[in-house]
Amino acid sequence: MVSSIEKLQREEVSNEEYAGLYKNQEFVTGSNVLAVNSSKTKDGSTRIIINSHQPLDGPLAWYEAHIKSEEGWNMMGGLFPGSPFIFVGFNENIAWGFTVNKPDLSDSYLLEINPENKNQYLLDGKWEDFSTETIKLPIKIIGPINWTIEREAKYSEHGPVLEVGDKSYALRFSGMADIKQVNQWFAMNKANSLKEWMDAMKKRSIISFNGVFADKEDNIYFLHNASSPRRQQGINWKGIIDGTKSELIWDSLVGFDEILQLLNPSSGWIASTNQDPFKVTDPSDNLNPKDFSPTLGLQTRMTNRAYRAIELFGEFEKVDEKVFDLIKFDNKYSKESRSYKYIATLFDRNFEDEDMKSSIEVLKNWDLHTNYENTSAALGVCVLSSEWISEQGQRIPQDPEISLRDCISELSNTYGKINPPWSERNFIVRGNKKVSVQGGPDVLRAIYGRNDDEGDLKASGGDGLYIHVSWDKDGVQNSKSIHQYGSSTQNIKSQHYDDQIELYVDEKYKPTFFKEEDLSKNTSKIYTVPLGN
Repeated sequence: MVSSIEKLQREEVSNEEYAGLYKNQEFVTGSNVLAVNSSKTKDGSTRIIINSHQPLDGPLAWYEAHIKSEEGWNMMGGLFPGSPFIFVGFNENIAWGFTVNKPDLSDSYLLEINPENKNQYLLDGKWEDFSTETIKLPIKIIGPINWTIEREAKYSEHGPVLEVGDKSYALRFSGMADIKQVNQWFAMNKANSLKEWMDAMKKRSIISFNGVFADKEDNIYFLHNASSPRRQQGINWKGIIDGTKSELIWDSLVGFDEILQLLNPSSGWIASTNQDPFKVTDPSDNLNPKDFSPTLGLQTRMTNRAYRAIELFGEFEKVDEKVFDLIKFDNKYSKESRSYKYIATLFDRNFEDEDMKSSIEVLKNWDLHTNYENTSAALGVCVLSSEWISEQGQRIPQDPEISLRDCISELSNTYGKINPPWSERNFIVRGNKKVSVQGGPDVLRAIYGRNDDEGDLKASGGDGLYIHVSWDKDGVQNSKSIHQYGSSTQNIKSQHYDDQIELYVDEKYKPTFFKEEDLSKNTSKIYTVPLGN
């Protein structure tokens, strides 16, 4: 979602006093969910690939689990440490995944403060008192030593108040008083049909995310889930809002039926990759922006992954399991993408020095793939990464010539050349294992790397846990999955700490053993955990 902090950032980008508000905001690296039904498959099957991107390590890295009760709960998929339910995954009858979307669900109001009483603000011509409370903030000093400080928190009719410099802003956002997300996640986990899953989504406690759904009844469904405020028309809600008028303080959401939904497009496919929600399937089946209010604040950005999905689903008239996986593991940049266009602006420039001339030739000869043997990908990905990072941070990218010169220096210093094979540049690392991996930023085989101590790229986000679920024309289910490391995410002594890396880099899957008969044949140990009193 677009945050109030981001709006302040855009408004006050040159003011250093605001830097602390957003310096720790994490970039969203993206997610993919692909779905096809019998209209698109060769064998009449229904398929979904769930591929939500997260950091590969840390508290927000996926781990895989199968939760089954004797009361109808039977879910398998991905979750985070401490979660009591599955976030993305499947049961016998349905499957779903989520991708990050960025609808405008928050607003920042500039308040007018009483010059004679800083504890009052102007609303509808009257000075109103802020409501206040004392909050306690634990501050970590060093090791186990903590210190608790007290601060006064202010609230206006709009919401919590942020004081920065000599200005005061009130923040208002969807879900600010909603604590029922747990109920909605659990309802989704217990759902066994499209209707039941939609009923869970109608709770509106999960305020954003694109949902892509598939089931054994051959349904595929796209939901641009957004708890969008019902805002007044004719106001520029993208900027800072006048905080002196109560009529601009929204107090309800648009109805569930008013947000974007697409059920069973005639094309037979849906691809959600963090893109413009009006471009998730064949152009003839996409929703029409004119049918929706501009106050929803929907994103218009396209990703390379979206362009490639559109191109690939257009290239293959029908898909089967093999082709569906081929699309998922595609590692190419589209010439329609921002990434390619950023690089291509260099091609018509004249450079005098030989290093620049030779590097331009490397880029011109790039087939835009990020496969092992590719000798242009290292330079190409390095250059385009500058544009990608800037776009994620909502900044104008630097001149690509600057990026290119920096990349020439980086690659030359690390490898002694600007064209090392991608297999010598891009790695996934787990313990003592360091293995080459295909893919790159914003390709469908999404690998986002950071420089390690040796100067190589170490995968830090993107493709982690992903799952391929299918039902044949008779409703018989099959499933397969892979984790970037293994099912033991923390125990370095476990054989499952890194036993999936080889399959992962070979772009293969393991069986899920979701069915009871498969699980019983492949169980090596059973643990019984006693319940507390």
